[in-house]
Amino acid sequence: MKKILSTILLILFSSNISFAAEKIDFKKKAAELAIKKEALERRIEFLKEKKEWLEDKTVNDLLQSGFSMNSDFNITATDDTVQYHLFQYNNELDKALLVICFVDVKRTTCRLP
Repeated sequence: MKKILSTILLILFSSNISFAAEKIDFKKKAAELAIKKEALERRIEFLKEKKEWLEDKTVNDLLQSGFSMNSDFNITATDDTVQYHLFQYNNELDKALLVICFVDVKRTTCRLP
């Protein structure tokens, strides 16, 4: 019995079947990560600029500057405020920029979500 088991084990160990993970090209991965990091930094800068740009804007100002109403949830109202969801597609980032405006009797506050 020991001879049969040892023979089977020898056959299994000597058979040249091996499984390996996909070969990773670290230089290519590093370049991809650098590109993603650069795109993320551009997006962060863009959003910071947009945040400063949103100060003292009204819903009408944003609509006239190219923002559109989001068809899923345009307007939400409570007893004393109205909330507008606006968006603008950015070709540079290939994403839509969302803006939420809170309008009450005294002032309008627009911000990025």
